[in-house]
Amino acid sequence: MARTVAALVFTRTAGERRPCIPDGVAGIRALAQVNGFTATVAQDAGAFTTTNLAKFRAVVFLNTAGDVLNPSQQAAFESHVTAGGGYVSVHAAAETEPDWALYQDLVGAKAASAVER
Repeated sequence: MARTVAALVFTRTAGERRPCIPDGVAGIRALAQVNGFTATVAQDAGAFTTTNLAKFRAVVFLNTAGDVLNPSQQAAFESHVTAGGGYVSVHAAAETEPDWALYQDLVGAKAASAVER
């Protein structure tokens, strides 16, 4: 029996909450439907436990911003990624966790801010 491919779409912000987040969620849900995967949306950082993240093939940080994970949540996410779990960063997510080296390495740069146009 094949395992369902699932993504966790994380939308928590500790700064400005972008008004386009619902559109992004709708877009990812549409992609999920067309491409045969599930998308679970969460604003609650409590979703970042080792047990919960094991359910997901990838974690999408959708317009997240600021310091949104505590140290134990960061450790769970780090374990998920180092075990081969996927990571996707969308738009303002580059502003997330500015003081966490692992996250900045995943993003590939340290963003000061994202500008909506």
